[in-house]
Amino acid sequence: MNKKELLGIKARTSIPITTYLCGWDDSDIIDAQVKYLTEEDNDDYLERLSKAMAKIEGERTEQEILRVKNKLKDEIRDEVSRDRFIFDQAFDDLNEDLTQTLRDLTKTQDGETMYFKVNVSGFGWQKLTGYKYMKVQDGKELLRETLPDTQCIYLIFKVKHGKKLAMQNFHHDSSTGSEWYVITPIAYSTYMKIHG
Repeated sequence: MNKKELLGIKARTSIPITTYLCGWDDSDIIDAQVKYLTEEDNDDYLERLSKAMAKIEGERTEQEILRVKNKLKDEIRDEVSRDRFIFDQAFDDLNEDLTQTLRDLTKTQDGETMYFKVNVSGFGWQKLTGYKYMKVQDGKELLRETLPDTQCIYLIFKVKHGKKLAMQNFHHDSSTGSEWYVITPIAYSTYMKIHG
């Protein structure tokens, strides 16, 4: 996320976010993998491009070369979008990063349970507010316990002046990203007062 995008998000929320940490967007994952696979030093790409160029009859104009490159890029994009391994690996990487962020926030070690209060505003098409107390072992569990059970695009940020995170979420009932979660660590004793 570039500085201009971050400033735009800051301007549209009352939550004092500071730094973008991590997030999930299928299209960003696909774009990054396509970019990697179509680099000019990628032998597989160069071989596929050479075979595609060999099919051009007559003189190779710049326009024809560009058309072939774009067609090959579209084929690669289609292959990437159907490759579950890429998405599984990206989610594992996200879970690892988010888990470490949560551990740093709660000052806990691997294997220790973490406790949070999550406040939501702008939830779904009704723009509801609410909260939930939870205990989790990792970032994946926090996301599963927090987000609605639908395809989501989410961005996670640090919050200014406090040991909190904020998460902006987009999905079919919140397509403008007005759904925000504030994730605050709590003590075990606080959690037990609620769930004891």
